[in-house]
Amino acid sequence: MLFLFFKIHDKVTPIYELYLTFTLLGGVGFILGLFRWWVGAFWIIFPVLVAFIIFEDLYSLLGTGILDLSRSSYLLHYYISILTGLTLNIFGVLIRLKKKKHYKIRLK
Repeated sequence: MLFLFFKIHDKVTPIYELYLTFTLLGGVGFILGLFRWWVGAFWIIFPVLVAFIIFEDLYSLLGTGILDLSRSSYLLHYYISILTGLTLNIFGVLIRLKKKKHYKIRLK
């Protein structure tokens, strides 16, 4: 049974790499969002792009039955890692927008 576990999981991206990738992308987006809100909003393209690339790889493996034994837990961690990265990125943008000062021009 242990051999089967390693046989299945050597074909997909490991869970720790998913969390590491999306946390790093979200952290960069958080820092960029604090720097300039529009740069952080633009950076959100990259976590979404990486998510689609990994999903395409997963989709090709789902048809072959490779993920049948661990489908629910792996996909759950996949979606949680994506949400982690996107949430960090959005928080950076929102914090910057909240701190942004609105200057009004007063005409005399």
